Amino acid sequence: MHALLSTTRRLGAAALAVLAAAAPWALAQVDSPPAELAALADRAHSAFYRGDRAALVEVQTVLESTHVAGSSPLVEYYIAYTDYRIALLTPEEERAEARMHYAACTGRTGRALKGADSLAEGWILLGACRAGQARTEPLRAFYHTPLAGRALNRAEEIDPDNPRLPFVRALVAEARPGVLGGVDPAAELRAAVTAFDSLDADERPYWGHADSWVALGRIYLERDDLMRARDAFENALLVAPEYVQASRMLDDVIARLGSRRLQSSPQRNARALKPRNTADITASMAI
Repeated sequence: MHALLSTTRRLGAAALAVLAAAAPWALAQVDSPPAELAALADRAHSAFYRGDRAALVEVQTVLESTHVAGSSPLVEYYIAYTDYRIALLTPEEERAEARMHYAACTGRTGRALKGADSLAEGWILLGACRAGQARTEPLRAFYHTPLAGRALNRAEEIDPDNPRLPFVRALVAEARPGVLGGVDPAAELRAAVTAFDSLDADERPYWGHADSWVALGRIYLERDDLMRARDAFENALLVAPEYVQASRMLDDVIARLGSRRLQSSPQRNARALKPRNTADITASMAI
């Protein structure tokens, strides 16, 4: 425990040395953050895919220890990002806590954008958190989803080719169907993975690529298209090999495919053992 606290303090001190000097426009460089902040962002990214909620909370604690609210939009953005990821890993039975983290993400992203209105990534994250609020507060979805749509419209004005745009559009459409004018989530997700595939693998921020494949796989599962679902989850693991959720869903699909093969085997065997008619026997004897 003491070692963990010591490590956390060291990371916090190192981050503070760089982040204390961060200018209000620093969020515009979210694709190239200071080295210490980039390391914390990478830890958050990895923790999410490993399903390690405690590690995400630890990263957020370090970020918060280096930050005074409103002093750096860049740090505010990354704290909001950890809130978003923590909410996604929160169990369904703890929905109230997930709502709290989505709300914190919304508030923090909003504050970040006050100092960096032209950052598309901030607006996209805001849209994702609003979609999370709509999903966990269904009675208020009519309030959250239009705000998510507006955030994405602003992001599109700034960076229309951003691959996270179609990904988050799909999240919003699933949270409240029809709110974006009949957007097809599957079509948006296919557009997202195509756009992600054209990016440099080292291009920041990283989030959204593997997530798009998992979201698409879920849609295929709902449609009972197990082969396409399997392909989607396999692609997610190619992008993020440590993605625990994708691995579990792939295992489930493979098990279901195996079960279907077993169920169909007796029928095939019955056809193979079915007595042939006289014409069949005569023909086989003539060969």
